[in-house]
Amino acid sequence: SLSALLGHAPGWGPGKTLPDGSVKLASNENALGLCESARQAVIDAIPHANRYPSDYTPELLQELAKYMGVKEENLILGAGSTEILQMTVQAFQGPKVPLVIADPTFEDVPRYQHPLSFNLIRVPLTHTYAHD
Repeated sequence: SLSALLGHAPGWGPGKTLPDGSVKLASNENALGLCESARQAVIDAIPHANRYPSDYTPELLQELAKYMGVKEENLILGAGSTEILQMTVQAFQGPKVPLVIADPTFEDVPRYQHPLSFNLIRVPLTHTYAHD
Protein backbone atom coordinates (compact mmCIF):
# COMPACT_ATOMS: atom_id res chain seq x y z
CA SER A 1 0.00 0.00 0.00
CA LEU A 2 1.01 3.62 -0.42
CA SER A 3 0.95 4.10 3.35
CA ALA A 4 3.41 1.24 3.82
CA LEU A 5 5.66 2.60 1.10
CA LEU A 6 5.63 6.14 2.49
CA GLY A 7 6.18 4.83 6.00
CA HIS A 8 9.79 4.26 4.95
CA ALA A 9 10.26 7.75 3.52
CA PRO A 10 12.28 10.07 5.77
CA GLY A 11 10.26 12.89 7.26
CA TRP A 12 6.89 11.30 6.58
CA GLY A 13 4.73 9.55 9.09
CA PRO A 14 1.04 8.75 9.11
CA GLY A 15 -1.25 10.02 11.83
CA LYS A 16 -1.76 7.65 14.72
CA THR A 17 -4.35 7.15 17.41
CA LEU A 18 -2.49 7.15 20.71
CA PRO A 19 -3.35 4.85 23.64
CA ASP A 20 -5.18 7.69 25.42
CA GLY A 21 -7.45 8.16 22.37
CA SER A 22 -5.85 11.38 21.17
CA VAL A 23 -4.78 11.53 17.55
CA LYS A 24 -1.30 12.45 16.34
CA LEU A 25 -1.70 14.22 13.04
CA ALA A 26 1.05 14.37 10.45
CA SER A 27 1.25 15.42 6.83
CA ASN A 28 -1.86 17.62 7.11
CA GLU A 29 -4.13 14.67 7.77
CA ASN A 30 -7.65 15.19 9.05
CA ALA A 31 -8.64 12.77 11.79
CA LEU A 32 -12.31 13.31 10.93
CA GLY A 33 -11.93 12.47 7.25
CA LEU A 34 -13.60 14.38 4.45
CA CYS A 35 -16.78 16.29 5.17
CA GLU A 36 -19.67 15.36 2.91
CA SER A 37 -19.34 18.45 0.70
CA ALA A 38 -15.61 17.81 0.17
CA ARG A 39 -16.30 14.15 -0.58
CA GLN A 40 -18.88 15.17 -3.18
CA ALA A 41 -16.48 17.73 -4.69
CA VAL A 42 -13.88 14.98 -5.14
CA ILE A 43 -16.45 12.70 -6.77
CA ASP A 44 -17.63 15.52 -9.04
CA ALA A 45 -14.03 16.26 -10.08
CA ILE A 46 -13.25 12.70 -11.18
CA PRO A 47 -14.32 13.26 -14.81
CA HIS A 48 -11.72 16.06 -15.03
CA ALA A 49 -8.95 14.30 -13.08
CA ASN A 50 -7.01 13.67 -16.28
CA ARG A 51 -6.42 17.42 -16.73
CA TYR A 52 -3.68 19.50 -15.17
CA PRO A 53 -5.17 21.99 -12.70
CA SER A 54 -3.37 24.87 -14.42
CA ASP A 55 -6.10 24.70 -17.07
CA TYR A 56 -8.39 26.30 -14.49
CA THR A 57 -5.91 28.76 -12.97
CA PRO A 58 -7.16 31.96 -14.67
CA GLU A 59 -10.73 31.45 -13.51
CA LEU A 60 -9.65 30.49 -10.01
CA LEU A 61 -7.36 33.52 -9.69
CA GLN A 62 -10.09 35.81 -10.95
CA GLU A 63 -12.65 34.47 -8.48
CA LEU A 64 -10.20 34.50 -5.56
CA ALA A 65 -9.13 38.07 -6.32
CA LYS A 66 -12.73 39.20 -6.52
CA TYR A 67 -13.63 37.38 -3.30
CA MET A 68 -10.61 38.79 -1.42
CA GLY A 69 -10.81 42.27 -2.92
CA VAL A 70 -7.27 42.22 -4.32
CA LYS A 71 -5.68 42.27 -7.76
CA GLU A 72 -4.98 38.94 -9.44
CA GLU A 73 -1.26 39.75 -9.63
CA ASN A 74 -1.19 39.88 -5.82
CA LEU A 75 -2.07 36.20 -5.58
CA ILE A 76 -0.02 33.11 -6.19
CA LEU A 77 -1.29 29.56 -6.28
CA GLY A 78 0.63 26.47 -5.32
CA ALA A 79 0.17 22.82 -4.56
CA GLY A 80 0.01 23.36 -0.80
CA SER A 81 2.03 25.57 1.49
CA THR A 82 5.29 23.73 0.83
CA GLU A 83 5.58 25.00 -2.72
CA ILE A 84 4.73 28.58 -1.70
CA LEU A 85 7.24 28.53 1.18
CA GLN A 86 9.95 27.25 -1.14
CA MET A 87 9.25 29.96 -3.72
CA THR A 88 9.35 32.60 -0.98
CA VAL A 89 12.69 31.46 0.43
CA GLN A 90 14.28 31.19 -2.99
CA ALA A 91 12.89 34.55 -4.11
CA PHE A 92 13.98 36.60 -1.11
CA GLN A 93 17.05 34.93 0.35
CA GLY A 94 20.44 35.78 -1.07
CA PRO A 95 24.10 36.38 -0.26
CA LYS A 96 23.23 39.54 1.69
CA VAL A 97 19.85 38.37 3.00
CA PRO A 98 20.03 35.52 5.52
CA LEU A 99 17.23 33.04 6.01
CA VAL A 100 15.98 33.67 9.54
CA ILE A 101 13.80 30.89 10.91
CA ALA A 102 12.23 29.94 14.20
CA ASP A 103 13.77 26.89 15.83
CA PRO A 104 12.02 24.52 15.78
CA THR A 105 10.13 25.17 12.57
CA PHE A 106 8.62 23.26 9.67
CA GLU A 107 11.48 20.90 8.85
CA ASP A 108 11.54 21.58 5.11
CA VAL A 109 12.11 25.34 5.28
CA PRO A 110 15.91 25.21 5.87
CA ARG A 111 16.26 22.87 2.88
CA TYR A 112 14.60 25.38 0.54
CA GLN A 113 17.75 27.47 0.39
CA HIS A 114 19.53 24.71 -1.53
CA PRO A 115 21.34 24.60 -3.89
CA LEU A 116 22.40 28.14 -2.98
CA SER A 117 22.92 27.62 0.78
CA PHE A 118 23.22 31.18 1.99
CA ASN A 119 23.44 32.22 5.64
CA LEU A 120 20.89 30.46 7.87
CA ILE A 121 20.03 31.99 11.25
CA ARG A 122 17.98 29.90 13.67
CA VAL A 123 16.17 31.83 16.40
CA PRO A 124 15.11 29.59 19.29
CA LEU A 125 11.50 29.77 20.40
CA THR A 126 10.77 30.46 24.05
CA HIS A 127 9.98 27.65 26.49
CA THR A 128 6.30 28.12 25.54
CA TYR A 129 7.14 27.77 21.83
CA ALA A 130 6.53 31.46 21.14
CA HIS A 131 8.67 34.05 19.40
CA ASP A 132 10.39 36.39 21.83
